[in-house]
Amino acid sequence: PASLQSSNGRDIQVLLPANWLAPIHVESNNVLGVTVFEESISGSAPSFDPGPLPRGVYFYRLTSGQLNQSGKIILGE
Repeated sequence: PASLQSSNGRDIQVLLPANWLAPIHVESNNVLGVTVFEESISGSAPSFDPGPLPRGVYFYRLTSGQLNQSGKIILGE
């Protein structure tokens, strides 16, 4: 499955199976369900910076065509 990974708690790398094609739509919601980040990303090693989002728990959804994956990520300082 697709997933998000962070080595330092801030810079997020998107890990994708081979059958996922760019662009990948990333949407992140806070624990209240409010969308706080939304972006389309592409490239061989897609990544994104969540910018000014405060540390905490967020839920994400990755979408590529008919494929989608959701999960949670914890942002640090």
